[in-house]
Amino acid sequence: MEASATVTFCCRSRRRAVRTVISVIVFVMALDAAAQTRLLVVRPEGVNFKDAVKGMADDLGRDATIKEIVVDKHSESGAIAKAVQQYEPKAIMLMDNTAIRLYKDYSATLPDSEPVLPSISLIGILVGDAIAGLRNAEAISYEIPVVISVVNLRALTGRPIKRIGIIHREVMRNLIEQNRESCAREGITIVGKCLPNEMSFKESGVKKALTELFEEDKVDALWIPNDNVLLTPAMITEVWIPKVQKYRKPVIVGIEALAAPDLDFGTLAVLPDHVALGVQAAALVINAQENGWKVNAGAVEPALSVYKVLNLRQAAEYFKVQEKNITGIDKILK
Repeated sequence: MEASATVTFCCRSRRRAVRTVISVIVFVMALDAAAQTRLLVVRPEGVNFKDAVKGMADDLGRDATIKEIVVDKHSESGAIAKAVQQYEPKAIMLMDNTAIRLYKDYSATLPDSEPVLPSISLIGILVGDAIAGLRNAEAISYEIPVVISVVNLRALTGRPIKRIGIIHREVMRNLIEQNRESCAREGITIVGKCLPNEMSFKESGVKKALTELFEEDKVDALWIPNDNVLLTPAMITEVWIPKVQKYRKPVIVGIEALAAPDLDFGTLAVLPDHVALGVQAAALVINAQENGWKVNAGAVEPALSVYKVLNLRQAAEYFKVQEKNITGIDKILK
């Protein structure tokens, strides 16, 4: 009987000890979850956006809980209102112009006297202009300076590229002008062709501008800004590609897909590293937290890390670039 009682007592003690350990673990986990910073990411579908979220999540680690909602051109601002109410985030990350537009619509419904969430916008075209009017908002630029792209193209092709042609709409005039001085310091002249924002005949306008750049202005290469109006699938296949193939000049693009060898369009794609963009955004979240959840309103940081993709097929055919001599390129497409 004594042995049996001892065994029973030991088993009960062991169960109590296990329950205590489990209770402590649950309690610690609850404290940890409560201590985490809740963040909301509003983004479209796509690998670039997922990479940015990964970079942010990896950098913040267990200090943050990240919730995401995926939006598209058909989404409404009510989706953001619902997510803010459900998750009660401390800050909101807006990826792409669609997310920024929806958040602007949501913010417009808030009283002026009500504090607003700090927002950090990234992976958007002309993101500084996009966040104009938003309170407690800052951003990371998605446009890589022209000079960085051209210097990389020079190193790659071994050609003395001095005149760079750029076709852009009026909405991007300030961006282009901001690049002139830095290009001039490297002996690079920007030859710009500015087109109206609203173009009834954009195909003919771009064709004319390209002909002038190649035949009259004698540019050494093209730098093509990201512009959904001038870079529609039809415009790329019917206007840009035939002209580029005719004059066989190197083309710098800002989207990896435009450097695909089968497309035979972009020679070199220079864009931000999306994982690094997420890490950079994480740093801004930490700064906001340390500043009482206030950001540097209206500020636009440059992207700190550049990702370069080479269309080797075109580079080899046009400029005799050999793979064995390539350095400083993150991805080579054959």
